[in-house]
Amino acid sequence: MNIRTKIILGFSVGGFVFLSAGIFSFFSAKNAEVILREFDSVLIIDREKDKIANILVEAVKFQSEERLKDTKKNINVILEQLDNLKKLGLKSAEKVDSSMQDYVVTAGRAVKEFSPEVLQELSEKSKQFQNAVSELKTEFFRKVIAIVGRSALISILLSLLIFAFFIAFAFWLGNSISSRIKDVSLFLKKLAEGGADLTKRIKTTSSDEIDELSRNFNRFLDNMASMVNVLLGSVRRLVEVSERFSGISREMLRKIEEQNHMTASLMTAMEELQATSSEISKNVAEILEFQKNVDAKAGEGKSVVVSSLTKIKEVSKLFDDIMDVLKRVGDAAKEVSSVAEVIEDVADQTNLLSLNASIEAARAGDAGRGFAVVAEEVRKLAQRTQTESTNIKKIMGEFSEQLDELIRRFQILKKQIVEATESAEGGTITIEDISKLISRATELLASISSAMEEQSRSVGEGTRNISQIVSIAEGNRSLLEETSKSVSALYELIKGLEEITSKFKV
Repeated sequence: MNIRTKIILGFSVGGFVFLSAGIFSFFSAKNAEVILREFDSVLIIDREKDKIANILVEAVKFQSEERLKDTKKNINVILEQLDNLKKLGLKSAEKVDSSMQDYVVTAGRAVKEFSPEVLQELSEKSKQFQNAVSELKTEFFRKVIAIVGRSALISILLSLLIFAFFIAFAFWLGNSISSRIKDVSLFLKKLAEGGADLTKRIKTTSSDEIDELSRNFNRFLDNMASMVNVLLGSVRRLVEVSERFSGISREMLRKIEEQNHMTASLMTAMEELQATSSEISKNVAEILEFQKNVDAKAGEGKSVVVSSLTKIKEVSKLFDDIMDVLKRVGDAAKEVSSVAEVIEDVADQTNLLSLNASIEAARAGDAGRGFAVVAEEVRKLAQRTQTESTNIKKIMGEFSEQLDELIRRFQILKKQIVEATESAEGGTITIEDISKLISRATELLASISSAMEEQSRSVGEGTRNISQIVSIAEGNRSLLEETSKSVSALYELIKGLEEITSKFKV
């Protein structure tokens, strides 16, 4: 079995196991989805529970049997949702049903009798109903967590199984491949350590890709051994010829170098003189151009400074206007704080009046009940007004503090602007002095540039005459030097080739 077939077989089995795990996880998720669909039923029961509690409180408070009948719709909604939850096997659904019925019946008794004992019992039934709903939610979530946990556990186990399978497959495949590779690697290592012995061959025992590689390498060794035999004889003859030719080239090159030494020295000195003169002339020209640019920029800088000075004065006046506006805003903030204090006083008086009205309504009994409700709403409105007015005073106080800080910072900035104006006026005078000095330096540099250009032309003419002589001599030297280098390189290559070929055993 070759390596490709082994890999395809292993991944086919692994894919089947992975597909099976995916199908199981899908059906586990569907089961959890069915349970989670009923989560709305739990939320509806909790919401309707609060509605029933509110209706019963109002019915007992106003002794209204008509209001008590309004719970029928909410009870029917809860019973409908409880039927859905009972199908899931939730035992606390029955408890919610019975506690709800007891709660409603006790509320009916409280509407008719309205005694402390009945109210105490109603309170207990309400707590039992609340606790029953809480137990229902707890049981529902536990059931969901149990289903999800079981699915997760099984998924983890299947994942571990798939992982173990692939580890085992990789170990088996790697071992089957690495053993053959180790054999080939060991042979190549022995071949290298044995001084390139071309008489050894790799042993082949099977028909996989590695053995095919080994057989091809054996054929390569056969061809290599034949080529090395021919190469050894040719290299020995080339070594003898290159040694003689290299000696002749070195002797001719030494004599030509002695002849060209003096001419090359003179040429170098003239070239250095010409390069120095040209460089000085070039640098002087660049400095002259730079001086002109600096003079132009100085004029532009003076214009910019004058323009900036005008802008700074305008900004200074604008800051004065802004500070006047900020002061007027501060006065307005103080007036708002005064109005908030008046509102707070009115709220205190309104709160006191609503309290007195509530006392009078309590004395009037049932006849003053409606008035008591109105008085309570007025008291709440007064308290809210008092709270809001306090917040307004606090906000306006913070606003005034921040406004004072802003005015202080504007004053500091105004001082800095005045100082900047004075500095800009001094800078204008300094720029004018710099411009005069630059003009004088430009005149001196122009004179130096003319003198250096004349000197550079004279040196260049002498350098060209010597250069022609050096070029002719250098041409002969270069030709012989290249020939000598080629011979030396050829000799080194042949010697290296001789050392390499001598290592082979054929």
